[in-house]
Amino acid sequence: CRRTGSSVANKHIDRVFADHADTVRIMRELRFLRLLKHPNIIGVEHVLVPQHARSFDDIFIVTELLDTDLARLIKSKTKYDDIHTRWVVYQLLRGLSHIHTAGVFHRDLKPANLLVNKNTDLKICDFGLARGVDSEDHGPLTEYVVTRWCPRAHAAPGD
Repeated sequence: CRRTGSSVANKHIDRVFADHADTVRIMRELRFLRLLKHPNIIGVEHVLVPQHARSFDDIFIVTELLDTDLARLIKSKTKYDDIHTRWVVYQLLRGLSHIHTAGVFHRDLKPANLLVNKNTDLKICDFGLARGVDSEDHGPLTEYVVTRWCPRAHAAPGD
């Protein structure tokens, strides 16, 4: 980030308006990330959109940068002490408590959506499937929720 000099992560979302369901999911995620301010929830620094309405097809969500996610840590050969495990679980429960107190269900909680830094500080991310339980902008909650498979997301680093 040129303004602060800190390292950030960019989530590039292309063809924002190509599919109505995806557009709704993206807008919902941005709304929840804006509202759910907590040390254990990923923070959004900026949302970058094109300057001209005619070229408004892609957006970039700029967030804090963390080193890895819990899925990669679990797969790694690194051994962690019980104190590290307890610290990660504590932070997860703390973040979930905040989310649930706000009347939100994440609905896609998995190790890949739990970001971790070198100090094992944890942040919950990816609120694309989240729903507010008291919200009037939707009907009944869907009982079957699944993360869609994306070949790029499952590629090895450097592929």
